[in-house]
Amino acid sequence: MNEKKVILVNLSKGLTGEENSKIIGKMIAMQIKLSALKRARLDPKERIPFFLYIDEFQNYVSKSIESILSEARKYKLGLILAHQYIDQLSQK
Repeated sequence: MNEKKVILVNLSKGLTGEENSKIIGKMIAMQIKLSALKRARLDPKERIPFFLYIDEFQNYVSKSIESILSEARKYKLGLILAHQYIDQLSQK
């Protein structure tokens, strides 16, 4: 995050399979969340903004994503989430 690098992960279901895609996507989100939480040790002025873009995010909704949405802004982690239509999301 602080190295200003880009991570691009292709989780196409055609390449990895549906279950593998979901598992890998959720694991990546969890690792990014943990990295953001480690920024608590840094002075807030030293925290470089980092953005996590998730396409078809309804496939990757997890406690990590919920936590990022509610807590990670103070660590300068932002989320950009995309999906096709509202019915893809559960009421939770």
